Amino acid sequence: MNSPTGASWWSTARIFAGPDAINETIWSDSPRIHARLGFTPTDLANPGSLGAQQAMLDPAITAALGTAAPVLPWVPDLLGEEWTHESGIVIVGQNYGQFISGYTNRPKRMSALDYAKAKTWQDFQQVFIREVVINDDDYYELLAPLLDTTTAKDRFVVTDLIRCTLVKRGTPKVRGGTLQRLDANIDLNDEEHCKVYGRHADLPESTGWFWDRLVATKASMIVALGRAPCCGLLRLFASKACAVTAYPSGKVWTHQGVRWMYNCGINSIQGRLKGGEWHVVNSAALQRSWHIVLVAHPATENNQYASAGASSTQHAPPRGAKGPHSPGPPTVT
Repeated sequence: MNSPTGASWWSTARIFAGPDAINETIWSDSPRIHARLGFTPTDLANPGSLGAQQAMLDPAITAALGTAAPVLPWVPDLLGEEWTHESGIVIVGQNYGQFISGYTNRPKRMSALDYAKAKTWQDFQQVFIREVVINDDDYYELLAPLLDTTTAKDRFVVTDLIRCTLVKRGTPKVRGGTLQRLDANIDLNDEEHCKVYGRHADLPESTGWFWDRLVATKASMIVALGRAPCCGLLRLFASKACAVTAYPSGKVWTHQGVRWMYNCGINSIQGRLKGGEWHVVNSAALQRSWHIVLVAHPATENNQYASAGASSTQHAPPRGAKGPHSPGPPTVT
């Protein structure tokens, strides 16, 4: 389904394409990650390897990249023209779903050659929005109820905790007379997959880009699409000496175990939303506050986005408020 109006929400969104230091750095610096042990194309060359699809490229596009060990840059953030607005929203997913043609059967995908030939993040994003985002009824269009809570088409940041496509590498097979390799999505119910996810989420680049984006916008509303991004957000804020408390209990949040995604004190997602539970974050150093609402991934049945959106707009802390504050009790409509 598209947005509630029946049209593509993204076809009329006002997308920011000007200079952006964070997206510039994501685009220019992310390939260097794949020079490190465990992240190189050689490390990820065998079927069954777990890691970034951007470093699992077939020789067919090597010439377009012009390097002996080709990798593609990670994905820049999707920003509205007024993404820094205090009434904006930050939507955080797990990691980028598969979208590179030749490795996935996802209906909305872009050419690997278009990806490889993009010289700037703006070049990439122009194609990405046209080929992957607009009319993507599996993910992007399903975010419309959340995006509409800003009452504008340009007050948003849509990103992922990890800005690459994490997969389990497949085995090349002949399909329809063409040699193709279909990769499997990473499965965070598998402990080995979860470890790989954690290694990517804890990279200094990943946490640095994310913190810089959160500080750069005045928006206080953050929506986490699932446990993994929610846990990553909580860990990040705690590492920055922010006070993280659960609402309405007021209990101080602490990471309760050594496994990356688990033991974050997050139980039933639907139960949390129905019970009006979220996390409140206060930074004394920055005199800023955020609140994190956890909802299910868009592909999950009964994701309750309309309810989450209504709750966030009716009971959120004042947008752009300075210093510590507590939200009023959230309700689900």
